[in-house]
Amino acid sequence: MRLLPLIIILLIASCSNANYVEKAPEIDIIKSIFYSNPEDRSALFEQHYSEDAQIYWNSTVPVTWKQLLIGIEESLERFDEYQVLPSEEIHLIKNSKGERWVALWTAIKIRVGENEEIIPIHVSAQFVDLKIVKEAAYWDNLLVHEILNK
Repeated sequence: MRLLPLIIILLIASCSNANYVEKAPEIDIIKSIFYSNPEDRSALFEQHYSEDAQIYWNSTVPVTWKQLLIGIEESLERFDEYQVLPSEEIHLIKNSKGERWVALWTAIKIRVGENEEIIPIHVSAQFVDLKIVKEAAYWDNLLVHEILNK
């Protein structure tokens, strides 16, 4: 009978979802990258992406973090305002293969002249030793084209 409380505690602990967390160093890294100042972006990319990271931003063709950085800078030049909106929809998942992935659901606000759009975006990044080794980000690029062509 004395073992019953211990068995109940072990059963509850084994049912908890320890593979899904909302606080982790990887989450802090994603936040620092996505909510950074433009002047800090290059240093953050160099610090947090592995040299051979595969990055898929609205594409099935991977780019390096250096190519991504150039693409971001070129894209942002076309907007009068660009802001990643605050989001608490971010978590880390450790999958059955032992991979650590951070998922972020947020939105970006862009403005060109008097035209403004808020575009939902989803990002998933795989981490190994606190470095991003694979990342995918997807959003509706049609909204971006529409605001640029109004």
